Amino acid sequence: MTDVVEFRNRLTTIWKDANSQVETNAVVESTAKGVIIKNHNITVDEHLIPCRTYVPEIESELGETPGETFPLLFWLYGGGSLDDNDGMLRSIAVDLRITCVSVDYRKAPENPFPAAINDAYAGLKWVLSNAEGISVDILKGILVGGFSAGGNLTAVITSHNAYPDEYGDNCGMVDAYLGGNPENGYNPEFSPLLSSFEGLPAAYIQNAGGDPLRDEGFLYGKLLKQAGVTTKVDV
Repeated sequence: MTDVVEFRNRLTTIWKDANSQVETNAVVESTAKGVIIKNHNITVDEHLIPCRTYVPEIESELGETPGETFPLLFWLYGGGSLDDNDGMLRSIAVDLRITCVSVDYRKAPENPFPAAINDAYAGLKWVLSNAEGISVDILKGILVGGFSAGGNLTAVITSHNAYPDEYGDNCGMVDAYLGGNPENGYNPEFSPLLSSFEGLPAAYIQNAGGDPLRDEGFLYGKLLKQAGVTTKVDV
């Protein structure tokens, strides 16, 4: 027990020293010039998500600010951090010529899972929908990143677009076919992809290029080949 107490005390000291250094660095970095900082509020499900943008400031010889656009860094800071990475983002925006956006997502325990994920994803969608207004050109590149808990959120929200929201429109058709029993969806006779492919005869699969289920046809062919079945797939 004494060892545990000693370890926790030592860990607390290290944590306080580290955050003190981070705060000191943030004060120094926050003096970076050449960046336009604005605060925004994103409305999602009747609550506001604070958001801050860091846009590089470019002035012409005439003293005017041209309408230049930049790549995007969408940043999610660590959920347990005392620092919101403000100083770091100021420096990144200036040094790398990139628009940075930071979202102040809700945190546990006051707001348990999946509040943080929902806020982070809503923030990213807002940024992409308002790219022009924050001097972002998505064709120049999009980076999504984070620190600690923010890194975990990054891994989660970057997988969301693999399953776009509009796919939910097709759920009614699938539910009707399943007869109201979701367990039927795991029946190999409902989806041949769940079957055993050992010993099946040779197969020829022709996929329509514009068919929404095209990729399932590719996967079916791949699974057949992996099982040693002679298979040809055309599009």
